[in-house]
Amino acid sequence: MRVPGEADKPERVWGERGGGSLEVVSESGLKYEVDLAASYSPGLFCDQRGNREFLRGRRPRRVLNLFSYTCAFSVASAAAGALTTSVDVSKGALERGRRNFQLNGIALDGHRFVVEDAADYLRRLVRRGEVFDSVIVDPPTFGRAGGKKTFQIVRDLPNLVALAAEATDKSGAILFSTNYRGWSRDDFEEVVQSRLPLGAKVHRVAQQPDFSPGSGSMTMWALL
Repeated sequence: MRVPGEADKPERVWGERGGGSLEVVSESGLKYEVDLAASYSPGLFCDQRGNREFLRGRRPRRVLNLFSYTCAFSVASAAAGALTTSVDVSKGALERGRRNFQLNGIALDGHRFVVEDAADYLRRLVRRGEVFDSVIVDPPTFGRAGGKKTFQIVRDLPNLVALAAEATDKSGAILFSTNYRGWSRDDFEEVVQSRLPLGAKVHRVAQQPDFSPGSGSMTMWALL
């Protein structure tokens, strides 16, 4: 069975053939590097634009970005004055994240870029007692963390929710997001809410107008 994106090769429809595929785009006044030849993983997921704006509006001070990819949420947080910790198993993705910081003139001092399995790192943070006012949890449906270790959202999300809540301060916020289509939105929210502390409130950012209903990621904020 072909994996989505495995054989899908974007075709250049404008500009010189043979030119580079890296471009810099702007979102809400911030710059991000994208690779237009990278099929389904260009470096910026536009369906999360509203969530990045919501996070910036909360004026976060200390942000943990799990499964951070190229650190778009971290850049948005840092632009609002936060110190960030970005965690991903891909060293290349985090290198692009660092470039995104530099594109926006944000010094890397005080920002952590951690090449590690996000769940393992989160457990260590909880053991150390570290807490954040904002946590981003946007895992893949399925992923490998090296060797035989895997992440499966149906199996592993509940424990990840509980750990993320432990790493969030009592007035903090956690974004949960998934592309898994085996769940309805109600299924997804039920799984998340079953492992949240009592009193947590759900906030849903309105879908962006340039996305059709039901497209993009399913997302929800848990406000503790």
